[in-house]
Amino acid sequence: MLNRFPVNIPHKMLSRLLASHILLVTIPLLITAVVLTSTAQDSIEKTILNRNLELVKGSARQVELTIQNVHDILRLSAESPAINQMNRMDLRYTINQIVYEFEIFKRINVLNRQGRLIATTVFSAAGEPGDEFLSRSELERISTHRQYSSEVYLSAENLPVMDVFEQIVRHNEVMGFLWAEVDLKAIWALVDSNAVGKHGEALIFRKDGQLIAHTDRVRVLRGEYFQEEQILADIANGIADSKVYTTRDGVKMIVAYAPILIKNWGAVIQQPTSEAFAPAKKMRLQILVLMVLSIVVAALIAFFYTRKILQPVDRLVRGINRIASGDLHHRVEPVGKDEISQLAEHFNQMTARLRNMQNKLKRTERLETLGKLAS
Repeated sequence: MLNRFPVNIPHKMLSRLLASHILLVTIPLLITAVVLTSTAQDSIEKTILNRNLELVKGSARQVELTIQNVHDILRLSAESPAINQMNRMDLRYTINQIVYEFEIFKRINVLNRQGRLIATTVFSAAGEPGDEFLSRSELERISTHRQYSSEVYLSAENLPVMDVFEQIVRHNEVMGFLWAEVDLKAIWALVDSNAVGKHGEALIFRKDGQLIAHTDRVRVLRGEYFQEEQILADIANGIADSKVYTTRDGVKMIVAYAPILIKNWGAVIQQPTSEAFAPAKKMRLQILVLMVLSIVVAALIAFFYTRKILQPVDRLVRGINRIASGDLHHRVEPVGKDEISQLAEHFNQMTARLRNMQNKLKRTERLETLGKLAS
């Protein structure tokens, strides 16, 4: 009768205990991984945005200082007696000295109030002193400003150049003009140094968006424009910011931009998010791998620990099955001093009582059989 109901508890308990142990480890790990990944990713993205913003602000400030220094040098030179007196010998010496000391000046000319050339640092110039250098419209334009600078243009060598004019004033009367051709190769070098990553871009553009400098020189030579209207509008309003946006070509970019106030230009540093946020993706993958390994290790530990816990139960169940099959002489060996060992001891006592009862029953049956035979 007992043989029809074998007990197989340990395997079910092993599965349940193993599942519970794995869940107890996996759920906190999953929650920790999600929180850690999200926090770390936000931190990395904010760090990159702030870093690029500070970098582009520094670049914009450097360009402003460069142009301001050009204006200051010309202003101080125009106020010096050597130039203010308009003596031709002194003029030539002074302007050549300026070009020698400051590499940013490609050429300096001195013009009289009629726009005619008086002195120049380029002796191979097409014109000679006395020739008319400025048209009437150009002369009118620079005569209305104490300082005036043109837009950036490309020289014959395809290098960025800007014309800067400074009035030579004596006794509140305009005596002439200092005209400097400013070499802006330093701006191109600055842009090259600001490129972030392998596919990042750094650029400077005019108020209308036309590129002045770009890490890809060809785009400047072709006269291309930066066409992101929102960024152009922010720079026109003097706003510096960093954000993630999608270009007209559908590329998701992280961009930082700042205005160059002295010229109404704008500076931009941008990089594809796939490259900029690659460390965050790598970190997420590492956390995922670590989590999987942790789960595997936890499962192994839970498996062996659960088996160790269930060994006494397994021994007890095997003993119950043997007793159920009729082997009342089997004894369950207790292991340790826990509740399962106490249960095994009680089982052994119960088996002993059953064995005694069985023996008594057999004796009673034998006596009944003898009584029947005797009768």
